[in-house]
Amino acid sequence: MSSYPWTHWGLPKGLYDNYENYKQQEVIKVSYQATVTATNGSPVNMRAGTSIKTTSLMKIPVGTVVDVISTSGDWSEIVYNGKQGYMMSKYLVQVPQSEKNNIWYVKIECASEAEAKTIAAALAKAKATT
Repeated sequence: MSSYPWTHWGLPKGLYDNYENYKQQEVIKVSYQATVTATNGSPVNMRAGTSIKTTSLMKIPVGTVVDVISTSGDWSEIVYNGKQGYMMSKYLVQVPQSEKNNIWYVKIECASEAEAKTIAAALAKAKATT
């Protein structure tokens, strides 16, 4: 019988033995995936908020597939390369649904980048054994 490295909290043992270090966890369901499009072929801004006046977090190349969390009015909340932001919905074309579209994100607030990398490595290792 092999020992499974998870506690009842769903996190690898040893990482959060001190509950004070655990600050926040958020589970996000991806509604669908979409391809970034633009008639002029230029990369499209992913913004910090739902206005063209908010800061551009990055430019996403046309043809890139992003995860759409939700859509409200002219804006969609998206995730790309692990970053969450907003893009005007007119630049997104939904990808046909498949089993691969069943995606969830778990956001955990960490004390440092090193801690985040340790958690990510432990989760990847656990996933590989399932």
